[in-house]
Amino acid sequence: MQAKGVIQIQGKQYQYQFKMKARRLFMELYGLEYMDEYEKKVQEMIPKKGKSMSLSAWYIFANLLRTAIQSETEEALEFTADDLLDELMNDQSKLNQIMKNFQINQEQKQPNKKNNSVGSGKSKARK
Repeated sequence: MQAKGVIQIQGKQYQYQFKMKARRLFMELYGLEYMDEYEKKVQEMIPKKGKSMSLSAWYIFANLLRTAIQSETEEALEFTADDLLDELMNDQSKLNQIMKNFQINQEQKQPNKKNNSVGSGKSKARK
């Protein structure tokens, strides 16, 4: 089961969920085509050893959240990634809950590395 959250932005409640539609919207935003490109972009949020998150990492995170919100509504969103960052920086509890939901959903979407191919490439027919 995927973690779903609710966040208040500029006085209005929004649901968000880091599901496949959110990934697709995020990938379209950054011009990414392949899932490994998505994974690489998300890894850019991880701070370097001994450092805090960079400004570009925060912006990536805000866009992840914005696409997760957009995936849950048909309405055009009236706020930007910068607006989201303003809200998150003012309320650490919001930030912690969103990170937790994101991590839960990332763990659930890990492909089964053991059997991710369609076939072994060998024919099962006997001669």
